[in-house]
Amino acid sequence: MDFDKYDEHKRRPKGYTCRIALQPNPYSILGLRDWERVRQLFDQFAFRNAATEIERLEQEMRTGLASKAGAGKYFTESQCDAVTCLHDVLNMLECWDNGDFTAAWKHWTEPTMAVRLYRAERAIGLPQAVEDLEQQAGLLVQTDDAKSLFDQHRAVKRGNNKPEESIFNEPDRLLIYAYDELDKIDRLIRFNNDYRSAFLRSAGLDELLLKARVAILWFKPSAQLPPWPNMRERFNGIADHSSAKNLREFLLGISADGLSSTHELQVKFWYWDGTKDKQDNFYFKSAYSSSSKRLDEYWKGLPLDHETLVVLRGEAIHTHLSIPRPIAEDAYRIACCALNDFVLKWAPLLGKPWSPYQKWDMTWEQLCEHCHIDFLPALPKPKEKTHDQIPVSC
Repeated sequence: MDFDKYDEHKRRPKGYTCRIALQPNPYSILGLRDWERVRQLFDQFAFRNAATEIERLEQEMRTGLASKAGAGKYFTESQCDAVTCLHDVLNMLECWDNGDFTAAWKHWTEPTMAVRLYRAERAIGLPQAVEDLEQQAGLLVQTDDAKSLFDQHRAVKRGNNKPEESIFNEPDRLLIYAYDELDKIDRLIRFNNDYRSAFLRSAGLDELLLKARVAILWFKPSAQLPPWPNMRERFNGIADHSSAKNLREFLLGISADGLSSTHELQVKFWYWDGTKDKQDNFYFKSAYSSSSKRLDEYWKGLPLDHETLVVLRGEAIHTHLSIPRPIAEDAYRIACCALNDFVLKWAPLLGKPWSPYQKWDMTWEQLCEHCHIDFLPALPKPKEKTHDQIPVSC
């Protein structure tokens, strides 16, 4: 009840000035439906859309939502700052989800982020790929120049100054990247329904691990490489190679005629010979590795065979080939088994330790707690569509 005049003598409102006042809708004032939407987007890893919603909510909290209540102000400055902190974290997570570890790390370390996170005592757990790959290795420098970007990516595989600095010689970096990529593929299938991208990334990860196996035969302590000239350039040929079929057959022990061979195996790699100012090639032989190590057919028993994966990948790259979900899931299973085989049988050959992978699984409630979003009422979590895990058996 509201009134316009008050009787001081009787100490009550004057009846003829009383009226029923409309109370502000808490769903409107607090933006509760919008917050529910943000929570759903976060749970679906749709960080970009969640950040967009949060940015709008923050603007309304500072202006629009407060004015709907009349002269009163519903949100304090610290509460608005907490939402700004949440917005920045979502921007960082968006960069990570897009594979841009450099931008994600920049979001995290810029002064504005540090100031806004002081209340959270930096308790917000970073995805491991952002913290370990970018902080420790400094993989890339942000650039809009295509050639510079290509050179930086190539240096990750080749090594900045020498082959020993290649990611293939550092199982810690390689495995964190591979596990993080596998999680992204899983999200592309289960949350984004982007089956074509998931298929291409699965095949790409599988090829990267095949290449890493050959690089390990080069780097392993017992390797006996000939005293070649242009050693760096020759390793570049391995790092730049892009034929999954050739790599697979060499590692399986299949000779050039397509038959299983007990003789010396070799694979041809091309490289740029600066002394001759032309492209040259060399043969990398299995004997150099001082090992009879052969690739296990980790795709055995899976619905999709490896040769079909490689062929379909080429078709999907060069044409608009539609990939149905079952095939995307089968490619994901091959990538899972490829990584499992690599971890168990190939990475140990380098004789170097690596950190266990920690899957990023922060909940919405935990994120709100860290950012001090403590002014929202506890609402029942809406029933959402389930996203069942993709079964994998290697």
